[in-house]
Amino acid sequence: MKGWGKIKIKGELYKKRIDNLLINKGMEEIELKDYRNQLAKILRKKHARLKGQDWYTLKVKLARHALSKGYEIELIYHMIDELKLNNKP
Repeated sequence: MKGWGKIKIKGELYKKRIDNLLINKGMEEIELKDYRNQLAKILRKKHARLKGQDWYTLKVKLARHALSKGYEIELIYHMIDELKLNNKP
């Protein structure tokens, strides 16, 4: 769904008054591998646009961007470290 994370998807479905049981069931059907790949794609794309940033600023900007897309903070930082995106582009 437009590269959205689970948090944003849940929020949008809740706004449309979809039952929580249906939302939770739908969340369970999201493949973790596909979900992680989508987050990696988003992080790499943002990383390519950030230039001349120190590692801390870069990591914060990547995390903030992924959070705005509705991804979970623990997964975001794990993926940043796993992809080694905390280095300068």
